[in-house]
Amino acid sequence: MLSNPAMSKEFGFWVSWLEICARSDRPTLAAQPAH
Repeated sequence: MLSNPAMSKEFGFWVSWLEICARSDRPTLAAQPAH
C-alpha cells in the first residue's frame, strides 16, 4: 500500500492531520478537510 507514492502522500497527510486534531483536543472528526 505505502509502496505507491500517491498513497504514501495521502497516508502522511492523514497522519499529520490526526496529530493536529489530537493536539488541539477538539472533536473535529466531523469536519474532515476536503481535498
